[in-house]
Amino acid sequence: MKRPKQYLFQFSKKQRKGIFALAILVLCVQGSIFLYVKFQAKEKYELSDQDKAWLNQQIILDSIQTSDSVNSQTIYPFNPNFLTDFKGYQLGMSVAEIDRLFAFRAKNKFVNSASEFQQVTQISDSLLQVLSPYFKFPAWTQQNQSKTNCIRATNTVRENVKQTVQKTELNKATLTDLQKVVGIGPVLSQRIISDRQKMQAFVAWEQVQEIYGLSADVVVALQKHFEISDWSNIAKIDINEADIQTISQVPYINYNMAKQIVIYRSKFGDFKSMQDLVAVPNFPKEKAVIIQHYITFN
Repeated sequence: MKRPKQYLFQFSKKQRKGIFALAILVLCVQGSIFLYVKFQAKEKYELSDQDKAWLNQQIILDSIQTSDSVNSQTIYPFNPNFLTDFKGYQLGMSVAEIDRLFAFRAKNKFVNSASEFQQVTQISDSLLQVLSPYFKFPAWTQQNQSKTNCIRATNTVRENVKQTVQKTELNKATLTDLQKVVGIGPVLSQRIISDRQKMQAFVAWEQVQEIYGLSADVVVALQKHFEISDWSNIAKIDINEADIQTISQVPYINYNMAKQIVIYRSKFGDFKSMQDLVAVPNFPKEKAVIIQHYITFN
């Protein structure tokens, strides 16, 4: 009589323990093999510091060799205005430098010299020295460059001639002299002379700039025709002897300031220098350089 199939899968208690122990043994063996293989692979592929150093050195050598191969390429004469991305990269230009050239060309402008190419692209001097011998510009640009250089040289000569023109002393200028300057008519010329008489003489262009009605452009025009170098006719005031009324006649010193100066002098004694004078409360220190030409400390 045949046994039922269920009997084939029925195990005794000892058999079940044996099967369980065998399964644990198999798992342990498999785990040991896995850990061993992993450890061996790590030992195999983990580089030592010395190996890493040799690898880095090889990378550097490879980069140098690649650079030499690029630099060893033959460079033919070319117009840098029509440089392409690839050509610029081959020549050693950076992306930013190439983009600057393209932005310049997008405005329908052209570079006509090596120096202008460097100004636009901002390439280094060393790279410019390598590339510039191969730049090829149209002949007419070089002719224009020569004309431009001639014009600049002519303008320089003219400027030098202008600078050598003898200037007139502003403190001795007449109404007629002043009216020769563009922008100065009868009213302004009379105002300049009136202010000059009040001060006895100008000692700095700052005083001229403060004259009512004179624009900055007119003052610049005056400086091209006149100079301030002679104020010998100024009758200096003795700051240690003069009274309040007399001191108040000094430019930039009003009556109240003159009064403060006299009070300070009576308390602390005579002034020996401008350093002593500027110690007076509220003294216009910013005008001290000008004021010193109108006073004396005798």
